[in-house]
Amino acid sequence: MSINVELVKYDTKKTKKRKRANLIVEEKTEAAVIEKLEKIHKGDKIEAISEIVWGDVIVKPKTKKDVEGTLLQGVVKFYDEEKGFGFIDPDSDEEDLFFHSTALGGERLYENDRVEFEMSIGPKGPIAIHIKFIEKERFEEES
Repeated sequence: MSINVELVKYDTKKTKKRKRANLIVEEKTEAAVIEKLEKIHKGDKIEAISEIVWGDVIVKPKTKKDVEGTLLQGVVKFYDEEKGFGFIDPDSDEEDLFFHSTALGGERLYENDRVEFEMSIGPKGPIAIHIKFIEKERFEEES
């Protein structure tokens, strides 16, 4: 479990009046925020925190080992072929998963297509990989 810090305003020994948004910490404490900030600033000590705006609790797998190998299903919520990325709405309670076009293995997808995929951990969190088309779920107007 992790906690999102929506905003933190702070001073380091070298720089005053800094701020950072969307910082992820392991517990909802000022000490955890300070520890994370000092890692980011490579040891530059935090002298003061003037404001912390706590965000949501994030429940997500910690490692690739926790998620890889399980086949999941969902629906393509958005896909921009030109830009090479999209999002899948999983059938599970997971939030939408990012995917890159390289995860398609040459398949062509459209919004509302039902797909099968594996989940992995990317640089910014869970992603969909090894995506395979299952069936069309396009909504067509009846005549």
